Amino acid sequence: MPMISTVLTTCTVVGNAVTFDLLRQVCASDTPDVDVIDRLLRDTAVDPSANDNELLRHSCMRGRQDLVRLLLRDARVSANNGKILLACEK
Repeated sequence: MPMISTVLTTCTVVGNAVTFDLLRQVCASDTPDVDVIDRLLRDTAVDPSANDNELLRHSCMRGRQDLVRLLLRDARVSANNGKILLACEK
């Protein structure tokens, strides 16, 4: 996780794909850093609902209520999706 924090600190402009990939990696880690996720979500270039709400679906499937809450606070993320309901059932 320190590498991601270093990248965020030293980069002033991060492309959308790179930023989303960082967000995906942080969310997928065993101990996701909520502060780093929050900082990435503040980047207007990143779309946390990308890939059909991939981050939300995976957070639901992993039972990560903290990440689900954080992602749902973002207006760009929507839980109105059949795939989200299926992920939450798992």
